[in-house]
Amino acid sequence: MIFRALLQRLELDFAQQISLDLAAARMRQRLEWLDAEIVSLRDRAHLLQEEVTMKTAEQTNRNLHVLAIVTTVFMPASLIAGIFGMNVGGVPLEQDASGFLWSMAIIAGASVVVLWLLKRSGILKH
Repeated sequence: MIFRALLQRLELDFAQQISLDLAAARMRQRLEWLDAEIVSLRDRAHLLQEEVTMKTAEQTNRNLHVLAIVTTVFMPASLIAGIFGMNVGGVPLEQDASGFLWSMAIIAGASVVVLWLLKRSGILKH
């Protein structure tokens, strides 16, 4: 920008010297064209950067959505497993011989119910 201003000043000061005037005018035109090209390239680079950022954000959102669904499906199973895993007296099905099978059935049932609720509400589309 400063160089362009100097060239314009040079054109005004040496208006009598035609050859120098023409050379300065050509150089000024070239610099203006180069300046316009640089601005155009900067704008295109900015648009490309925005597009890449947007695609990255979309992928991150998809990954977080999957993570939230997996967490939601396994949360009830983790809660039930945590309750049955306590080392205290009075845990349900503790004395029953088939208590482990019952607890596994309850865990699987809770996960299936959550999956059914997610599909019914439209959160899980597959």
